[in-house]
Amino acid sequence: MRLSRPAPAFEAGARIGEYRIVRLLGAGGMGSVYLARDEALDRDVAIKVIRSDAPVSLEILERFRAEARTMARVSHPHVVRIHALGEVDGAPYIVMEHVPGTNLAQLFADKGRLFGVAQTLAILDQICRGTSAMHATGLVHGDLKPSNVLFGPGFRIVVSDLGLSRRIGAPTTTWSTPCYGAPELFDSAGSQPELAPRIDVYSIGVMAYEFLTGQLPFASESERILAAYEARPPKRPSEVRPELGAGFDAPILAALSSYPSLRTATVDTFRRALEQVGVAASPTSPPLRILVADDDPAYCDIVRRTLARSFRGALIESAPDGASALASALHIRPDLIVTDIDMPLMNGVELVAELRSRPELADVPVIVLSAVGGPADWSLLERLGANAFVGKPFDAQQLCSVAHAITG
Repeated sequence: MRLSRPAPAFEAGARIGEYRIVRLLGAGGMGSVYLARDEALDRDVAIKVIRSDAPVSLEILERFRAEARTMARVSHPHVVRIHALGEVDGAPYIVMEHVPGTNLAQLFADKGRLFGVAQTLAILDQICRGTSAMHATGLVHGDLKPSNVLFGPGFRIVVSDLGLSRRIGAPTTTWSTPCYGAPELFDSAGSQPELAPRIDVYSIGVMAYEFLTGQLPFASESERILAAYEARPPKRPSEVRPELGAGFDAPILAALSSYPSLRTATVDTFRRALEQVGVAASPTSPPLRILVADDDPAYCDIVRRTLARSFRGALIESAPDGASALASALHIRPDLIVTDIDMPLMNGVELVAELRSRPELADVPVIVLSAVGGPADWSLLERLGANAFVGKPFDAQQLCSVAHAITG
């Protein structure tokens, strides 16, 4: 049975359940996304209303509801959070976390140039971590591409637009954007259900190729189809951009294999392969001066040792509170400051504000570590001038990849 109803549209001030519409954020093939206010919990949310103007089967609607419920169980800082599921005027909708900022497609267009290698690896690291969390829950995203990855406050990368996600083992269908979709999605023979997570590996491989070289692996859709038919890989990234060196060639081409059975097995395997190349390719540069501010001596020592392993020869100092950190920074300007948010005398928010008020320290990169802060704190810190946020307890590689990205 199929349904056909006009697509609901909402003006500012209209209500969807307990949410008040603020404005339209965007519209696409799956539906419209609105910025709304959750007045009960005093927070901004994003509401995606799924299109109902085209015929939609009841089976598809039920699958959508079931998979939205599954997605709500994915709790990871690099996957958009699902808050609620409902229906309005016959159209299903999802209430999601609102991530202010832009998406990677727009960021890439705005830059008008290549991302730096360190920044690219930090972005890909977070995409892989979020996607791995989905796979661990039994879901495949299925439509990973730059426009579906958000670049939020504090260098937070968030995988979004989960409307095409499906359970691992479900039948393979054409459900991805062609230039980022794995070849098996466009082959009538499909692929083995157990290899479905490798669909996302391929899409991330395409993004890695694009961000590092400035171009897609294949110049056109016809070339991509022919290459898949002939099992022909794209040009090596080092051929397109020689200054990259050959280190990225093998991991990226393995992720882009036309055969799912020969493709890199997991997103996490691909992430670790890129990480190893990044460490080996790190340029030799003068030692950095890093200042770590944390009132917990044991945690401060963990942060220092983590950064020392990643930044060879770095001069790393510590401070027990924000006031001491400010005095130290004024005495000798650091190249990077990593600060806890919750400290005595002067907390992390106050420290960032003081740093940005001093001309000599206004451009020092700052990473804020937080076990208690949330989106409201991150937005405030971004406005004050913090460069990145990392949750506590932190992942060592994530902290280091972000640190390299903002100092590189």
